[in-house]
Amino acid sequence: MKHIALGAAGLLAALALNAQQAKTEWNDPGIGSIGKAVPRSEFISYTAREDAEKGDPSASPFYRNLTGKLESPPTPAGSPRKTYITLVSIPYPWLDRELFLHVEGAPGLYLYVNDKMAGYAQGSHTPAEFNISSLVRDGVNTIRLEAVADGTGAALESALPCRDPADRTALRNVYLYSQPKLRIEDFSLRPGLDSTGRNGMFTVKLAVANSYNSQETVTVGYDIYAPTGKLLYYDMRDVKIPGQGRDTVRFDEYVYGVIPHLWSAENPDLYRVMLFVRRDGRLIEYIPYTLGFGETELHEGTIYRNGKPVELNVARYNAAAGDRQRTRDEMTLLRGQSINTLLPDHPQPEWFYDLCDSIGLYVIDQADINSAPRAEGEGLRPAPSNDPAWLPSFLDRVEALQARNRNRTCVIGWSLGGNAGNGYNMYRCYRWLKKADPGRAVLYTDAQGEWNTDLELKEIHSGKAILEAVELQRRTAKNRTAARR
Repeated sequence: MKHIALGAAGLLAALALNAQQAKTEWNDPGIGSIGKAVPRSEFISYTAREDAEKGDPSASPFYRNLTGKLESPPTPAGSPRKTYITLVSIPYPWLDRELFLHVEGAPGLYLYVNDKMAGYAQGSHTPAEFNISSLVRDGVNTIRLEAVADGTGAALESALPCRDPADRTALRNVYLYSQPKLRIEDFSLRPGLDSTGRNGMFTVKLAVANSYNSQETVTVGYDIYAPTGKLLYYDMRDVKIPGQGRDTVRFDEYVYGVIPHLWSAENPDLYRVMLFVRRDGRLIEYIPYTLGFGETELHEGTIYRNGKPVELNVARYNAAAGDRQRTRDEMTLLRGQSINTLLPDHPQPEWFYDLCDSIGLYVIDQADINSAPRAEGEGLRPAPSNDPAWLPSFLDRVEALQARNRNRTCVIGWSLGGNAGNGYNMYRCYRWLKKADPGRAVLYTDAQGEWNTDLELKEIHSGKAILEAVELQRRTAKNRTAARR
């Protein structure tokens, strides 16, 4: 599949079309998203096992990174809107698959495929995916993205440090990928302990979808590998899926010998899982995942990991923008300063959680809600957190957060948001999370004494301040050494 350079004439034509289309979703708090795929775990589907094991999406013939291929005309300085457009050639084999566009980066976002609206989503740090299978055709296709840095989406992020207007409309991590029409749509992986606490109990739930019109029989299964790389167990099962239907397949497996390898911040041992789909004797899909065995529980305001209370030493920390290696280095430094838990300001890139899993850092994952509470003198209108009209926008971000990272071992709890005030919408979000994920704690630092928080953190350190102090110590020591020479 090729990217095709787009000329200025095409851009101007697209912008003219855009100008003719009146849109109001961006400024309506009652609309969290339109046409967005149901939130699910973030993953890439592979057609070859060796590619899945490497974890390199670019090796897949059904993945295309568009981040650096989006063209945009100049916009006035400080403009809250920006249009991106690209032409992509879709080869015929893609048309017999389900095609998704993944995008991150703007408070509000419209997607058009071949001049037809595919959907709308909001949240600068909340990945959005759209199934565009019905809108693409064989050959050249136009993909247009309109980033909106004002309106509802921006209001829900107004308490974050101000960003340059150009940066607020910048898009990150935009890519196309596809899955077979018979596919794993989503999955739930629970690597816990049995009732005796002596053996591992691995529960796998695979949501299997069929986009064909006829009933199809498909084989789904999994392999699980020990931290040493040894294959421990595998299982598979045939299932009949009705046309345009779905079904859930569940596996329960005892996994012996996990006790020495239970995951914790002190012992971040990881197992590797490979999910797969087979049709007519041919393997058509692989999905890799890593996880740690053990259980996280909440008892009377204290988090327990594998039956032992965890003393949380928490730091506010966000990934270094686009820099995995620097983030790894900073996380390692924080871990060396006795920090064992990170509380980011908003959802982070997928690799952030991979690093936390491997380094041994707990995460209280925070929704992309940082709306400043309404100040005195701003009228009688309630703050967004206490205005029921905003509930769909609040729930949209919370649901996306939980669906994306519910399988992450490092995530020990959820945060409703930053200091956004408290009220009706925060109460509803708390209840939704407790119902969707009863085993994890829900935190809200701005609960203001109300009931919608499970944890009272003694102190939240500044990860940035800790890193700056470590760097200052390093420089001071270096200068002293140089002075002695």
